[in-house]
Amino acid sequence: MAEPLISTENVDDPSMSAEEARALRAQIRKWQERIPKLTTAMRQRSEALAAARLEIRVLRRRQVAQAQQGDRVERDSLERERSSLAKRNQQLFETLQVTNQQLAHANSSVRELRDALSACTDENNRLATRLAELERLQQDWRQPEDELTLVRGIGAKLAEQLRDGGVGSLKALADLTEELLADEAHPLHGLRGRFARDGWSRQASDLLVMKEI
Repeated sequence: MAEPLISTENVDDPSMSAEEARALRAQIRKWQERIPKLTTAMRQRSEALAAARLEIRVLRRRQVAQAQQGDRVERDSLERERSSLAKRNQQLFETLQVTNQQLAHANSSVRELRDALSACTDENNRLATRLAELERLQQDWRQPEDELTLVRGIGAKLAEQLRDGGVGSLKALADLTEELLADEAHPLHGLRGRFARDGWSRQASDLLVMKEI
């Protein structure tokens, strides 16, 4: 029986850990080890099926020859043997169908597990990038005269312009939104492009978190 597949819910869960990723890899390896065995079994059963069909053809020829000689006893024996081989042929055919289904299911499981592993890897990379950014902010943290200059892209001149526009602290900058700046009447309307491009609000929020650590 195939191992339970990972649900889409698990794959999309951003909390998937490296341990779960390793488990996914182990399942992939397990299916990859099963596929050659299933393929070999399918080939052996196909060969057995071909051999059985050949035996049936040989028996039919013998049956015709014996019928011509009037050997009814031998003909009955051959008929029973032919019937037995036909039954075996049907069993082998059914077994081959089951093997094909198992092989198809195994291939499908490997594809799904690979997709899940890829999604987990992407999420881990995203979290690693975010963690590196927060660690960099923590290492670079300092307390200048003007805390606004801690934000990348804001120098003393821009900090003064922000204060003149009513944003004099990291908290105020973190609360500022693109929607507010879209208003032409807002005193900082002219800085909306740099605000969005450099992510000032997000940087300010991160810096506030660093201050509390």
